[in-house]
Amino acid sequence: MSTTVIGTGLSTNSYATNEKTVQMYKTMFRSYSNLTPFTYILSKLGIDTTMGDRVDWTEDNELPTTVRVTAAAAAGASTLTIADHYTYLRNHDLLWNPVTFELIKVEGYTTEDASVDVVKGWGSTTDSAIVSGQELEIVSPAYYESSEETHPRSPVKTNFYNLTQEIKDSIRTSDRNMHQETHFSGPGGIRRDNQKALTRNWRIKMEKTLMFSYRANAASTESGKTSQYIKTMGGLVEKLYNGPNYFPVGGPLTETALDDWLTQIYEGAPDTTSLLMLCAPRVYTRINQMVKPLIRLSPNAKRYGMNLKNYDGPVSLDIVRHPLLKGDMRGWAFVLDLTKVKLIYQKKPIMERDVAMKRFNYIEDQMKALVTLLIAEGQRHGFMTGVT
Repeated sequence: MSTTVIGTGLSTNSYATNEKTVQMYKTMFRSYSNLTPFTYILSKLGIDTTMGDRVDWTEDNELPTTVRVTAAAAAGASTLTIADHYTYLRNHDLLWNPVTFELIKVEGYTTEDASVDVVKGWGSTTDSAIVSGQELEIVSPAYYESSEETHPRSPVKTNFYNLTQEIKDSIRTSDRNMHQETHFSGPGGIRRDNQKALTRNWRIKMEKTLMFSYRANAASTESGKTSQYIKTMGGLVEKLYNGPNYFPVGGPLTETALDDWLTQIYEGAPDTTSLLMLCAPRVYTRINQMVKPLIRLSPNAKRYGMNLKNYDGPVSLDIVRHPLLKGDMRGWAFVLDLTKVKLIYQKKPIMERDVAMKRFNYIEDQMKALVTLLIAEGQRHGFMTGVT
């Protein structure tokens, strides 16, 4: 009498699928890479806390040492149009044009009008035409002998603020999965894996908030909740997009353009010891191709515990690739003076467990924090877009 072997019915009498032992590899592979270098570096620099829902700070701006002409002026002109810092000018101030070597004497001004009366070609200098956009250096005023005339100036203090924003995310694990044994762990292992995924996703959302969020304090439009307000913080883009060092490249990045931009940032932060560029991988590649002999391992690599490169150009600049600057942002880069940037928590990150009601057939874990970003003195930072 023949014997029948349970299988697929083929002549080879192979075993049924559910009879085989699954040879599962002992490690579960996860694509959990470091996607949040900005938050990571700020955390290494030290975190501050606040007890309120907004953080205020005051910036004491230095007296300007230059002014910019905003309308072309011919030789022999008796007035100049100066939109930047004209209120700081006083009678008898001398202005130096580094292009034509001309010295210009201020003869009259008003604090309400950008038109300034001048005497061009002061001393033995040549009265020359001035193009729009020309920057003039403010040098010592020229008073007549025995003059008791003084024209005191006062620095301007400006107040700024940012709001704290709640960054919150949650994940559910069903009761069935809570008690499920897997190849990688016993009961409860699926929930632990879910918590790891939750933490990673929460960190990415926080990183994006620090970079891309705009400050707002608006009433909810949701039915029944119009008396409640939604508060969001301002991030890097809001602060730097309209800043003095915004650089829309709109094409290939050249070494000259890069160095000119970095020089401009350095002029706003000549005393800084910690400039960092967060850039898209494309921008990193372009910089490395242009100035590879000047790229080296950063002295701060050990401090931050990451592969940090340094470009020894017009200013010493640490560079880190940011994996979230991709797609339409693949031509972006931020340059930050880290001495003027601070991560501030109203409520530090915490994972709250079992937040769902007990009658549900799942367990919900929640990750949240109340956070804001302080980024002071916009002239010390830069934002570049459009690198191809």
